[in-house]
Amino acid sequence: MGYFKKSARVSSKFFIVKVLYIANNVTKHGGGLAKNIMDFCDAIPGHIVSFVQDANVEPLISSCTENIQVYSIPVLKKYYFPSRKNILRSIEKNWQDIDLVILNGLFTYSNYWALKNCKRHKTPMILVPHGCLEKPAQVHKKLWMRLFINAIIEYASGVIFACTKEYQVANNYINSDTLAKKSLITYWPVSENILSSKHEAKKMLHEQLGIPLKQRIILYLGRIDAHKRVKKLVHLFHNAQLKNTNLVIVGNIDSKEGKEAIALKEALKAKKVFFKNSVWGKEKKVFFQGADAYVSFSKRENFSYSTVEALSYSTPVILSNGHYIIEDLAPAKCGFFIEKDNEIAFMEALYSFESTSDDNLVNMGIEGEKWVKKSLSKQTFRTNIESFIKQTLLLSAKDK
Repeated sequence: MGYFKKSARVSSKFFIVKVLYIANNVTKHGGGLAKNIMDFCDAIPGHIVSFVQDANVEPLISSCTENIQVYSIPVLKKYYFPSRKNILRSIEKNWQDIDLVILNGLFTYSNYWALKNCKRHKTPMILVPHGCLEKPAQVHKKLWMRLFINAIIEYASGVIFACTKEYQVANNYINSDTLAKKSLITYWPVSENILSSKHEAKKMLHEQLGIPLKQRIILYLGRIDAHKRVKKLVHLFHNAQLKNTNLVIVGNIDSKEGKEAIALKEALKAKKVFFKNSVWGKEKKVFFQGADAYVSFSKRENFSYSTVEALSYSTPVILSNGHYIIEDLAPAKCGFFIEKDNEIAFMEALYSFESTSDDNLVNMGIEGEKWVKKSLSKQTFRTNIESFIKQTLLLSAKDK
């Protein structure tokens, strides 16, 4: 099919490289990993192989993506085993045209497939673990780590991390001298937003939700699943009984976790909790910019696009200690950072938010926006990735 002969792109005047990105669920609903692959493709264009559970789902970048349908059988579904391998075989026939493979995430069949073919053709590979390089809790992930992690780390020419703590956690778990030598730490980029009036956005959001303008809104916007602990967020917010603050949750409310969170709100008779289905584009901007703060009680986030996107709209944040990026954000004083993973600490953060003056919240948001502009530019990301790839390809060529 000649996939990769078509995928060569010029990312700078003197740099031409044919890249294959391998990942799961590179779709509109694929969360931060899918968005990150878009950022990588923007920096270094290439072809994408996306293992998906729904064959009919639209790829995030349809012009350069091959969707690979996986089995629906629960055990095989967990590992994203492909139900048909004809497309994979066609890609393998053209593997010699690839200059570099960028493997995203761990614990699935795509890792084995990438490693097997890279070894066969001596193709350089970069791993982007997306927070997966840590001690796993689930049995199927423990088994995967035992079988594959050493082989992947040993073969990979480079490993890219989104922040310092993600690298530190990985290094403590892997305990490998080679990891430090082949690692790059670079923040994921955020588009620079053209800000309209925050007051106008707030007015629009309050009108849409039927919330009085004098009351505050804290926003959660993202996937609703067990890992994000949205039900716990609803419960703790209700227990805090804030007088002047409402919680707005935006995400996939039709999912199992979404329906359970809504049922909990109704059972608690939590009148200050609002739910809305996922939003995109200009409507999403209104939510981020119109909120008084963004909140996430997620168990763990190696980066959190929603957090930095909120900050880019000059909106302060309230974050659980599972967010690795807290260490980077703390000096900017752009939010309320929960030091302990317990209910009391989280509720204290909510009380601190409500007792903070409007002027101080505005200043926090401004500091957060400054940090994003300084640290998360697309140009800086592109420069870092391009330089790292050049270095990786050069070292790989010497080793052959």
